Amino acid sequence: MSGRGSWALVVVVALAWSCSGDHSPPVKVQPGDFDAGTDPGPHGDGRAGDSGAAGDAVVVPSIEWARLQHPESHSGETQSTVVIYGRVFKQGITDGAGRGQGVTAEGGLGSAADPVAAWAWAPAAFNVDVDNGANDEYQLTLTLPAVPGTYRYAFRFALYSGPWVYADLGAGTSDGFAIADSGTLTVTPPPVPAVDWCRLEGPPAQTLAPGAASVATAASVYEAGVTDGGAPTSLVGELGVGPRDSTPDELSWTWSPLSFGRDDGNNDVFAATFVAPGVLGPYDFAARFKLASGGAWLLCDRDGSALSGYTAAQAGKLTVAVVTDLVDWGVLRPPAVAFETGGARPEIEIEIYKAGVTDAAGQGPGIEVQVGVGPPATDPTIDAGGWQLEAAGYARDAQATSNDVYVVALPALAAGHYAYAARASLDAGAHWLWLDTDEVTMTFDPAKLGDALVSAPVVDWVRIVTPPDAARVSPGAPIGARVQIYEAGSTPGGGQGAGIEVQVGVGPRGADPSTVAWSYSAAQYARDVDGGGVQADDQYDWRGVAPVIANPYDLAARARLNGGPWLIADTSGSAVNGDPYQASLALNLDVVTPAAGAVVDWCRLLPAPSKDLTLGRGEAAVVYGQVHAALASRAGSVDLTGPAGAGPTPLSQVGYGPPASMPTAGDWSWGASGVFNLWPASSVNDEHLAILVAPDVPGTYDWAWRFSMDGGTTWLCCDADGAMNLQQYAPAEAGSLTVTAP
Repeated sequence: MSGRGSWALVVVVALAWSCSGDHSPPVKVQPGDFDAGTDPGPHGDGRAGDSGAAGDAVVVPSIEWARLQHPESHSGETQSTVVIYGRVFKQGITDGAGRGQGVTAEGGLGSAADPVAAWAWAPAAFNVDVDNGANDEYQLTLTLPAVPGTYRYAFRFALYSGPWVYADLGAGTSDGFAIADSGTLTVTPPPVPAVDWCRLEGPPAQTLAPGAASVATAASVYEAGVTDGGAPTSLVGELGVGPRDSTPDELSWTWSPLSFGRDDGNNDVFAATFVAPGVLGPYDFAARFKLASGGAWLLCDRDGSALSGYTAAQAGKLTVAVVTDLVDWGVLRPPAVAFETGGARPEIEIEIYKAGVTDAAGQGPGIEVQVGVGPPATDPTIDAGGWQLEAAGYARDAQATSNDVYVVALPALAAGHYAYAARASLDAGAHWLWLDTDEVTMTFDPAKLGDALVSAPVVDWVRIVTPPDAARVSPGAPIGARVQIYEAGSTPGGGQGAGIEVQVGVGPRGADPSTVAWSYSAAQYARDVDGGGVQADDQYDWRGVAPVIANPYDLAARARLNGGPWLIADTSGSAVNGDPYQASLALNLDVVTPAAGAVVDWCRLLPAPSKDLTLGRGEAAVVYGQVHAALASRAGSVDLTGPAGAGPTPLSQVGYGPPASMPTAGDWSWGASGVFNLWPASSVNDEHLAILVAPDVPGTYDWAWRFSMDGGTTWLCCDADGAMNLQQYAPAEAGSLTVTAP
């Protein structure tokens, strides 16, 4: 390139990019490429060394051309940063690829009133080759000073030990260096920190007597990372009142501290009262917040600070006027209540006296009464935003006819702890007198609120009733249990009690059945039973599978009402207020690996309640069977069933097939797995039960039991006479099943 071209300015978007500009540096050696008469010395201002001996000629290499490239000016906050760029040319050095050997570059920052050599200088880094490879470009990241003001910046370059060459804007070093032509840096103070968002919650308007305290007035505030939980100690809030349609300030407005009330999602709610001015007339009220560390106040109106900023039209409106008297006396009763979710809600009474109003028979005119429910340890006179209000109705006179009594049921509440209070008004809700449980002092005391404890519903009583004693089964064998439950108002009467859920679980022997070591599954409603009253209890049947690992286990039942907490039951029964679950009274289950050589050597279909059944299609009946299993050994036959047995109870099934056929035929249907029921008194047998479901095809069938000790590989089929025919199954002794059409 030849000559010098025009200069264009573009934004730098990455450090590896060059600021654009068209500079054609000299392409031949110019006079003064090297300065004579100076001795290369340490790099200082001017790069001059000591004088040489008389007559000596010392040549110091020098930069031919340089320029402050970009930016021409910059404005930023204190302690922010800006990247500045400078270009340099030296024939034979910068016009090669990459950084020119021996070039030193620095960027400097200082005051226009100081010599350029006195500025603060820092090494700059090579950036890229520019201008068709003739020039080298350097860059430096400047940190803006901590003190706001106007500063200057420039570049300087040196070649080897040569002098510094200072570079400004415009033509660069071609027309010398002038501080007035250097870059201009304007440093501004950081923005004053402010709260992110706030809003005046209400009430939107109030009417007060001169000098009277306002009702509780709330404001919401959000500050990222601060209002996410707990009382925000890093925020300060105030509630103010001032002239109507004025901008809140420190002179005409009066401010009172806001107090933290509660969390509301990501926001926090503050509240306070203010004192009405002593002069009648219209006023505005508003809130404001700032960071405790300092910064500007953020004003809050009723549509929130983020929409249009504070406007007087959205301020709270206050009218100072003569106010109607409040009620003279009142009290809230009872001081505490407790009830279950979904159950009967307790009634709250408010007794009130107002001279000339309540002291006649019947309801005093113009009185309005409400009961509020809210979080415990909160004051509804300061922050009623979290309180739910219900209107109370007149009920009766009290104290002869002097007082009026109002009554309201507490609202439906989720399980938890609540406070409640009452308030009364004589002017259609414009002014309220809050009432607590103290009937002596009329100054409202948040420590004397009503206390409501709402619990999830718990069933009254539950017991696991079948089987009544321990059982021994093979790993993975079917098992079953029966559960009896009572809940007043639910289980008495015909059919399944509403809202009841029953489960049976299996867990390690002696372990706490409320832990994850237990595995529960649902039991099914079976029938009504007489539990001390006609059909007072419900009975549930449960079918499950024994654990696959041989070990001692326990069975337990649990029940709940309408999704409430579980009540866990043992064999003696469990109630809410006593008789808790005891591991020593759990139903034991021993899972035992079958001994090799164990066989079923006897079984029987029990005729009770009847071996001859008549059912409609799909109807079910409970049937019973008994079994004995033994293990042959050198010491003789060892009983494996019964209380003294040494093995698991056999697997069992109930099936049905064509009349007078053998149950080994392929046209029999087996599907109803039996479960251990009990050990018959003084017996070495096991008794099993099963639910036999009638087929869909009407007709006549035989039904029978079968038992196995080897997991179902071999079965022994059973008729009704058992040992009487020495295990010779006889179709004539099978049970009969008649399935009728609907």
